[in-house]
Amino acid sequence: MSYKEVPALTEPGWDGENWTVVVDNATIILEPHSTYEGITFRNIDFSGLSLTSCVFRNVVFENCHLRATEFSHGTFVNVLIRNCDFADSVFLWAILEDTKLEDCWGYRARFNFGRLIRCSFSECHLNEVQFIEASIIQTTIARASVEASRWSRTRIVDSTLMNVTAVTKGFTMTSVFAKRLQIVKCHLHNSKIVNSQFRRVEFSRSNFWRSTITRTVFHDSNLNHTGFNETTLQ
Repeated sequence: MSYKEVPALTEPGWDGENWTVVVDNATIILEPHSTYEGITFRNIDFSGLSLTSCVFRNVVFENCHLRATEFSHGTFVNVLIRNCDFADSVFLWAILEDTKLEDCWGYRARFNFGRLIRCSFSECHLNEVQFIEASIIQTTIARASVEASRWSRTRIVDSTLMNVTAVTKGFTMTSVFAKRLQIVKCHLHNSKIVNSQFRRVEFSRSNFWRSTITRTVFHDSNLNHTGFNETTLQ
């Protein structure tokens, strides 16, 4: 899970009316409210573009920069985002289904009010990412860093956190509802969990050292080989 600089990025061109990029000898217009299907975007710099309310179906982003890119109200179906930098990008009210993010750099990205269904984040840096009032369903986050991430009023169901770390600044969960969530081999030190509910949640081989857990309910859940040393329970 290391940040990789992408060489020789292609910059979109301005034709006087639209930003465009050439993919497989075809000129693709990059603008809001567009639909992209069956396209592989490789080594392209989308940073700062507004792709609000776009539909991406069966699309691949590989070795791309998506920094501070606006994807709000977008729809992603069967999309692969691999070795990309989407730091500071915005996915407000976006719907992501069957979408995979692999080996990506996503500092400060925001998925607020969005829906993630059957998605996966693998080997990603998700430090300071926000999931506020989001729905996360049948989704896996594995081998990822979530330092200083913020999860608030979010619903997490039938999902997995595996080998997820936040050992310096921790992460914050506020008013989160989690059901049938698996937290496996995670190290989430110095974290804050407030006013949340964990129902039928499996905590396994994880550690919440020096964390604070306040007004939180664990119902019908299992805590196996999980440490809460120096943690405050209120």
